[in-house]
Amino acid sequence: MALGGFVVLVGPDASVQRAAVMAGVLLASRFGGKRGQALPALGLATLVLLLADPWQSTQPGFALSVVATAGILVWATPVEAWLRVRTRLPRAVALPLAVAAVAQFSCAPLLLLLQTGLSTGGVLANLLAAPAAPLGTAAGMIALLLLPASATLGGGALWLAVWPARWIEAAGVVGVSPPGARLYWPAGWGGALALTAVYVLGAVALTLGRSGGARHRGWPKQASVPPGRRLAIRAVAGVAAGVTVGVSIAVPATVRFGVPGDWAVAACDVGQGDAVLVRDPERPEQVMLVDTGDDEAALETCLALFGVTRVALLVLSHDHRDHVGALGAVLSISEAALVPPESAENTGMPLAERVRRAGVTAVTGEIGMTGGSAPAAAGLGWEVLGPQPLESYPDENSTSLVLRVTVAGVSLLLLGDTGGPEQVPLMREGGRPTADVVKVAHHGSKNQAAGFYDVLGSRVALISVGAENRYGHPNPQLVDTITAAGNVVLRTDELGSVAITVRQGELGYWNAGRRSSAVLRSGTGTRKNSMSLCPAKPGKYR
Repeated sequence: MALGGFVVLVGPDASVQRAAVMAGVLLASRFGGKRGQALPALGLATLVLLLADPWQSTQPGFALSVVATAGILVWATPVEAWLRVRTRLPRAVALPLAVAAVAQFSCAPLLLLLQTGLSTGGVLANLLAAPAAPLGTAAGMIALLLLPASATLGGGALWLAVWPARWIEAAGVVGVSPPGARLYWPAGWGGALALTAVYVLGAVALTLGRSGGARHRGWPKQASVPPGRRLAIRAVAGVAAGVTVGVSIAVPATVRFGVPGDWAVAACDVGQGDAVLVRDPERPEQVMLVDTGDDEAALETCLALFGVTRVALLVLSHDHRDHVGALGAVLSISEAALVPPESAENTGMPLAERVRRAGVTAVTGEIGMTGGSAPAAAGLGWEVLGPQPLESYPDENSTSLVLRVTVAGVSLLLLGDTGGPEQVPLMREGGRPTADVVKVAHHGSKNQAAGFYDVLGSRVALISVGAENRYGHPNPQLVDTITAAGNVVLRTDELGSVAITVRQGELGYWNAGRRSSAVLRSGTGTRKNSMSLCPAKPGKYR
């Protein structure tokens, strides 16, 4: 009855149902006078739940719960024994470490279907969180029971429950902080199958060892394994280790060292969103970041790929999640920000206020503002070309900041998510923009002013867009139009993160391809001189 009530209380999610049915089987077994067997109980719970709802097999929570539990039941005891024998750890430490490591190890292939990389820090986080989880659960349950009867007693129990919750939160932060807390491994079915193959090779090596000699506390004595079998074990284990090291260490190193050191513009592969880096190769510490995308991990990975540890000027074109959703990942390393005007669409906290609350100087962009690295003769400068001044803006896209950036002798036009109505004023006589490189507006949406890209004279068109996105971006006719205008089209959905170089006036590019996520960021560096946003004269900023 208590178990059923707890399920109702926390909600019948797939993993909760699995745990409840499995626990019910064990309770019924013990009530009937027989010792409960956990692994058959897990099998029965899984079978019952899938017969009741076969579609649960497609839910990540259910699959991860079953796989993690099975791994713990099969491997936690031998891994604990190995830790106690080889490292002399006390059982109080060896058992939770074994459980956390085995659970992470078991779930890793399935997690690759959801995200890139192998989390080694998850083991540490779970180990640190383990003591606090039951305390927080118990205190929260007591608070729930007491609050209807006594606000004072219930509030006291709730106050106690806060501390284990904060401990668990801190454990998560600690788990992702150390270098190597996440290792590269490709996501998707290919990555999952490759990791499973490594597991199979490891299991073969372990089976050969365990069947080839006498056991020593559950593990074979190396000296008792015949030489031929020992050679086979080493060969199989060597292949498994080689694949692991090659994918998780060698590939990131290759990608990182392949990035051109003199890149001037870089379009980050952040999925369906924008994040563009600009810098003068002669002053690499002065980096401008235009938009952040919506995926903090993807943005941090891109910053690591291009060696960015500080952002001198953060430009936020407009307040949509695919452009500012990952803002929290860069505010702590940003010196100053240029933000768009407010629109009638925004009913929450203004973007400028969110930036200022993080201690970052924020200035609203207006037509005519200019800026760049100090001194003024350096090779990076920018000018705000839009949006047009209006009493009010109907939506966020209409507030998109349009910037022309000059870097290393070439010009870059950044269009945000402007559409045809916002691009028409840019084409008027006397204000017609030109650029060598253009960041195509709104991820290549078809809402563009007719003839706009024909008059730019650009040579390279960057399209920041997510693979197989549900919007149909980029529009095929627009891509054909841009190509016909003489542009080389560089798309992040096809090329991954892209870097543009300027060498003797000639534009070149490098791309990371599917390996864009291979480099994981560690550390934020130290504060450096920023691009100044101090007023130079009325209406001008530098």
